[in-house]
Formats: sequence, structure tokens, C-alpha cells
Amino acid sequence: MLIKQVRDLLKQTRKPYVIENVEGAPLQSSSDLFGNHGVLLCGSMFGLGVSRGYLRRHRLFETSFPIKQPCCRHKGLAVGVYGHGGHSGKHRMLYRDEAAQAMKINWMSRDEMCQAIPPAYTEYVGRYLIKAIIKT
Repeated sequence: MLIKQVRDLLKQTRKPYVIENVEGAPLQSSSDLFGNHGVLLCGSMFGLGVSRGYLRRHRLFETSFPIKQPCCRHKGLAVGVYGHGGHSGKHRMLYRDEAAQAMKINWMSRDEMCQAIPPAYTEYVGRYLIKAIIKT
């Protein structure tokens, strides 16, 4: 609910910034005339998942610097890390060990993973952020 206010404050710093949120959040998901940039990242872009499906975990990243939009590679069954895990009837929801494998996170509980950004996303955005910092 405070994204616009946070964005305005970050712009005042004149430093590179990143704002992350879920699909549907009022973030920039592509370049605009005001210098905002953004990408939508998905586990399928980074080969994340388990043998029974790919990790479809869309997250938006708005940046103050240019960033390339990779393509989703949705093929087959999508699996997810959400809720509290292991609910009967939700065959696409992953238990803790599968969730850790799918997201390549082995140091968190499953409930923590439900809120986490896969490290592959952070690395992808971080590479562009480093370039932006070097330029400034």
C-alpha cells in the first residue's frame, strides 16, 4: 500500500534501487518514460523445480536501472511453495524437502520458504544492480 511513497523516497536518494512484490502489485514491469524499469521473474527461467514439475513463482522487480526481461519456460506441471505445505489434495504443493530442492534453499523452514525469493532471482537482479553501481 506504500509502494508509491517508497518509490518516491528511493528516487530522492539518486542511488540504484530495487522494489520486489507479487504479480498484481503496482510496480513497473517494463521500461517507461520516467526511468523506471522492471522484470517479471519465474522459476522456469532458471530451471528451478523438482522432477514432477517446474517452480512457477512469479515475482515482479521494479528497478531504477535497465534490466533484461527473460522468457518464462512453462512446460509441464507447475509446482509451488505456498501455504503451510502437505495439504491433502494439493498434489502441486511441495513439502519442505522438495520445496528446498525446487527453490535451491536448504537453510529455511518451509514456512519461511513460502515468503522467500529464490536466490536465483536475487542473483539475476544483483548482476544488473552491480553494473548500475559501477556506472554511478
